[in-house]
Amino acid sequence: MKPIPVIAPARAVDMPCAAIMPSTRCPPDQGEHPIPGCRAAQLPLEPQRIGERERHHQVDRLQWKKDVAQHDYAAAASYLSIRFGENRTKQVVEELRKLPVITRRANDILRATRRDPLPLSDPGVLKDPKKVLGGEELSPILVAEADIADGYHRLSLAYALDPYTEVPLKLGGVPAP
Repeated sequence: MKPIPVIAPARAVDMPCAAIMPSTRCPPDQGEHPIPGCRAAQLPLEPQRIGERERHHQVDRLQWKKDVAQHDYAAAASYLSIRFGENRTKQVVEELRKLPVITRRANDILRATRRDPLPLSDPGVLKDPKKVLGGEELSPILVAEADIADGYHRLSLAYALDPYTEVPLKLGGVPAP
């Protein structure tokens, strides 16, 4: 009788420890590692390679820009035009441009907008850790009329790393009850 082949579950070799278990850090030695297959555990502690181990953990410390990138307003307008139509969208986006950047906890933004965080496996969410590891800062989130107009993927990444992390955003057009 032939043995039945067993398909092993995919391992998170290319995902940083913190992206899988936010409170986890790679140990500084080559000993037991909390996440099987973590690429940082496979890095030798040679002087030229230590920088790679440190870069591996930058994803759990998101760096944010001071203001929203201009192209994010266009992305927000594209989404909002589907919901509100062109005229109302222009008003909302112009209002967002004038507002200051504030911060709120990731979990509170998701609750207020009635959204669930996207999984780390979502292609849009996966782009952001690559940016962070490359040293880029992320653009603040745009929230208009109790909906995420732009930045849902960035917010989902922030939530996955720490649901209570402060996320910069512009909060505009809050509808009347």
